[in-house]
Amino acid sequence: FTAKDIEAYYTAHNVRYREPAYVTFTHVFFSDRAAGRAAALERARRALQQLNKERVPFDLGPTYGDRFLYNLNYVQSHRETLSSHFGTSMAASLMALQPNDRQWQGPFESAHGAHLVMLVASAPERQLALDEVREQVRQDLERQRMEDREQDITKEVVSKYTAKVLADVRVSKS
Repeated sequence: FTAKDIEAYYTAHNVRYREPAYVTFTHVFFSDRAAGRAAALERARRALQQLNKERVPFDLGPTYGDRFLYNLNYVQSHRETLSSHFGTSMAASLMALQPNDRQWQGPFESAHGAHLVMLVASAPERQLALDEVREQVRQDLERQRMEDREQDITKEVVSKYTAKVLADVRVSKS
């Protein structure tokens, strides 16, 4: 393929070459199983004051809560992962937070209970430059051309045949 072929394919299909937005954080979880949602939120509010007052760092915060079903830390996690672990509402809230590695934020509610979060990094969705994905684009273009050739061959073979439908054919039983 020529450089122009690759550039043209990249331009025509650039939506395929995006890096989704992500966040990196740890969280403190407060289960609502034993005492209910209101109690979990109240525990989270008290812990939030304590964590921020004592300037509890990223790595020690989770010891203040309950064990969570999924991960303790989320590194460069995308909205889809967060939605599957916390629900769409909390995922949206996390994606909207500004990073602050000295401040606990929350509480946030999930289907499992309440959470406090220390978000240390985030990045918006971005278009990957052609130089970053050139080999992938070349492979995608090659795959597309192969599929196009297969379709052309199939059409050519099919065009050589004519199908006739015989009407009103009856089979008699003996």
